[in-house]
Amino acid sequence: MKIAHIGTISELKAQIWLLNQGLEVFANIKPSGPIDIVTWDQEKNIFQKIDVKTIRIYKKVDGTKSYMFSGLGNFDPNSKNKNVIDGISYLGYCEEEDAFLWFEESIRAP
Repeated sequence: MKIAHIGTISELKAQIWLLNQGLEVFANIKPSGPIDIVTWDQEKNIFQKIDVKTIRIYKKVDGTKSYMFSGLGNFDPNSKNKNVIDGISYLGYCEEEDAFLWFEESIRAP
């Protein structure tokens, strides 16, 4: 499967997941750019800009997992990632675990 198709699948699954969280979801119609989805929490009146990333899991020698976000690198909340843009939240989809994970460095402010 082409890499672009994997990213599109991750974005569509993220949209469904966010809708199931009770959020209004607006998808970017442009195929490139830093924002894939904008959500609106009607109850809290909060907008959130989201970039969806595909996650790959790597097992370390000691048996622990390392999550690799496409375009962002390893999930390490103790180090600042140069590819993270302030004001954008990063939501990763891991097909291997069929789960979502927020990249904790993101700033979730509108």
